[in-house]
Amino acid sequence: MLRSTTLVVLAVLGAACGGDETETVVTPPTSRDLFADDLASTLCQGAAPCCSELGYDQPTDDCRSSVRNAVMATIITTEDQQRELVPAEHEACITAFEAAIAAAPTCNDLPAPFEIETHCPTLFTPAPEGLGQPGDACAGVYECASPPSAGVRECVKVPSGSVCVWYLDRAAGEDCTSASSQVAVCPEGLTCTPAGSGPPICGSPPMLNAACLLGDETCVDGHVCEAGDTGDLTCQPEIGAGESCYGRPDACEKGTFCNVAFNCTPLPDPCASGECPALILQNVCR
Repeated sequence: MLRSTTLVVLAVLGAACGGDETETVVTPPTSRDLFADDLASTLCQGAAPCCSELGYDQPTDDCRSSVRNAVMATIITTEDQQRELVPAEHEACITAFEAAIAAAPTCNDLPAPFEIETHCPTLFTPAPEGLGQPGDACAGVYECASPPSAGVRECVKVPSGSVCVWYLDRAAGEDCTSASSQVAVCPEGLTCTPAGSGPPICGSPPMLNAACLLGDETCVDGHVCEAGDTGDLTCQPEIGAGESCYGRPDACEKGTFCNVAFNCTPLPDPCASGECPALILQNVCR
C-alpha cells in the first residue's frame, strides 16, 4: 500500500570548510496520511471488478491519488469540528470498508470516501459538548448541546448563517411532531403519518387514497402526498416521465419535473434525484 512521506530539504552552511551542504530530513507520515493512503488503495482495488464490468480502464495511481485527496478532504472537514482521528481504529475502519465493498449488491452501491462516518463511526473522537440549544447560532457542532433524549445534534446552514438543530429519534407509534430546529426522525421503513384527531405518529407509509402528510417519501413507493379538490391530503399515484402533469405539478415521479408544457420531464442533472452512485466510477477507473 502507498505510504506518504514529506521531504523537507534544509540548506546547512558548512562554516568549517566554507562550502554548502544539503541535508535531507525525512518526516514520518502522520496517522492521517497512513489512513488516507490505505483507504484510497482499498477503494480503488475494490472498484477494479466494476471497472472491468463496465468496460472502463483499471484503477491506476491516478485513482489512488484522487481518492486519497478526497479522503483527506473528509478528514480535514471532520477536524474542523474539533475531532481527531483515532489511530487505533485505522485497521477496523479499513476492514469495514472492505466488508462494504464485498456486500455491495451493484457497482452503484460501492462505498465512497465521504462515507467514512457511516462505515467507521468510531474513527474520530466525538465533537466537544457545546451549550447551544436548538435555533442558537453556531460555528460548528461543537458549539451545540446534545439532545436530552436519543438523537443527534448538528450545526445546520440556514439563510441567516448556521444554527443548532436536534434530530430526535422516535419509535413506531410515537409522536413525530417536529418543532423549530427539532426534527423528529422515524425508524427506517416508517414515516410520519396522521393519527386521527391526535398528533402524527411514526407508522407504515400510507397506501393509495389514505391520509398523509406533505413531505418526501410520506406515501408507499410510486405515490405522492397531495391535496385533492376538498383540500384533504391523500396518497395518489405518481406521474411517469412523458405524461401530463397539468393540475398536478408536484406529482411527477422521482428524477423528473413538471415543465412549462405540463409534462413530466427527466431532470437535466442525472444526480439531482439523489440516485447517483456514491462512488463515481468514471473518476476511479483511470
